[in-house]
Amino acid sequence: MKKDESKYEHITTTLAHHWFDEIESGRKTVEFREGKPYWDVRLLGHKVKTITFSRGYSKKTMTFEVRGVHRLAVAFDEATKVQTFTELPLEAVDPKTTYAIHLGRRIE
Repeated sequence: MKKDESKYEHITTTLAHHWFDEIESGRKTVEFREGKPYWDVRLLGHKVKTITFSRGYSKKTMTFEVRGVHRLAVAFDEATKVQTFTELPLEAVDPKTTYAIHLGRRIE
């Protein structure tokens, strides 16, 4: 196994109560994260298998399988007030990117 190959197979993050509840109910199946260095380190070059969400800073958590991670370029049209997303290769360098973490079945 390469050094750090499985370091980020499982990641943990905190969600605001509203978004936690939306995922818990099944209405939200994709979690979006802004393309910042914190997420670049965890998502680029790693096969993320599971993710655990905590509801705010409480002890309530839930864990999901990760079906896939995509990197999206984000554009906002001021005239129409429409935001568009274009899928990019994970290695692509773009200052306005967002990660889409696609959730699979709930594990716990």
